Amino acid sequence: MELILENKPLSELLDYATTYLNNPIAFFDPTGVVLHQTGSFQKDIQGTLWNEVVYSGFTPIESIHPDEHSRIMQEIKQGSKIILSIFRQDPSHHALTIPIQIDGNHAGALGRTDINAPFTDAQKNLLLVISSLIETAIKHQIQASILQEEENYYVIRLLQGFSVDERATMQYLKKRI
Repeated sequence: MELILENKPLSELLDYATTYLNNPIAFFDPTGVVLHQTGSFQKDIQGTLWNEVVYSGFTPIESIHPDEHSRIMQEIKQGSKIILSIFRQDPSHHALTIPIQIDGNHAGALGRTDINAPFTDAQKNLLLVISSLIETAIKHQIQASILQEEENYYVIRLLQGFSVDERATMQYLKKRI
């Protein structure tokens, strides 16, 4: 809460959170672009879904079976908080997704895998607290309206003086072409 009150960046909140979580965590914007990735890997990530997240900076959508992707999107729309799944590219690990909702609108997601250690109930509960803190921080730092419509997300961020990552812009433009 101190980090939120001091208007610290979300990256600091996530970096602090990984001191209590064994597995790395990534924060994705509504289009699936990685905004921040933190935590260390104790195992080799080659061939896992983290390889794509770390090196390309995007959610590895092509690694998800289309039926699984539909299920995940449906759960996000229904407001599910913790979504567990197995990626076909990385079947030896479970993925955990927690959607970030601002005033009922999808504003991004937290993503983790059990690559270093299995998920425990305590880790899942702590991640729910972290997602709640992130939602609070976003509401505290910026107007939630900029996250309500994906179509206007980048334009409004630029107009309000926020920087926009080039990878995010390219991904956004690809989705619109």
